[in-house]
Amino acid sequence: MALSTGRANQRDCGTNWALTRTELERYYAVLHLGTPTDQSEYNHSNAVRVETPVEAHRLDERILSIWAGHGRHSVVPAMEDFPF
Repeated sequence: MALSTGRANQRDCGTNWALTRTELERYYAVLHLGTPTDQSEYNHSNAVRVETPVEAHRLDERILSIWAGHGRHSVVPAMEDFPF
């Protein structure tokens, strides 16, 4: 995902995350897989996860807001099992 502060060629992974219209248009669709909100559903044994459940939820909210302007943005909420 491209992150932009609105200034050409500058990327900011701090507090000012935003996507320009050009960046949004690069993607036909965006599928967002939600982060578990319940502490018991969060996989604490995954060594790749470095954030706490609270930090993960904050990041999830930020990412949701970044992609909110995309016309084909879909969210799959977190769930214990996928019903297939």
